[in-house]
Amino acid sequence: MFKTRNLLTAVVAAVALGGAMTAAFADDAAGGNPPPPPGHHMRGGPHGPHDGFFFKDLNLTDAQKAQIKQLMQANRQNMKQEMDTMRASRQQEQELLFSADYSDAKADQLAQADAQQMVAARAARIKFQHQLYAVLTPAQQQQLQAKQKEREAKMEQWRAKHDQKGDAPQQ
Repeated sequence: MFKTRNLLTAVVAAVALGGAMTAAFADDAAGGNPPPPPGHHMRGGPHGPHDGFFFKDLNLTDAQKAQIKQLMQANRQNMKQEMDTMRASRQQEQELLFSADYSDAKADQLAQADAQQMVAARAARIKFQHQLYAVLTPAQQQQLQAKQKEREAKMEQWRAKHDQKGDAPQQ
């Protein structure tokens, strides 16, 4: 039971992190954040800095940047609501954990509510990403798809290298 709950908590956190990263990428592309100084990795990882990776080099027009910025502002409120809901859920979980009237039925009910919230959050993130994608011209969409494939290939190389060493992240 605890493993399931811990797994759900980890997945919800990963979904939230993915949404936050998407928001940061688009915000960078829309001119929301200045570029990092040379040699500084603002959002580092196995691939290096992620300063607007998804929209970098797509030559967005000012109108596209404005549209992305508008989508980002609308999505920020949704993300805040999702985070508030997750925080409240976590609080309920803690209260049940330390409660004298704990029951498996209550734990199952909380876990199912978390799972439904996670599904809704993921669907909202996919919708948001599609809205960002729809702002791009067909040529920009092709460029973005090529960059995504390149990124996936680099990630695969990184995994293969680290699998040999035994220090690759578990999926």
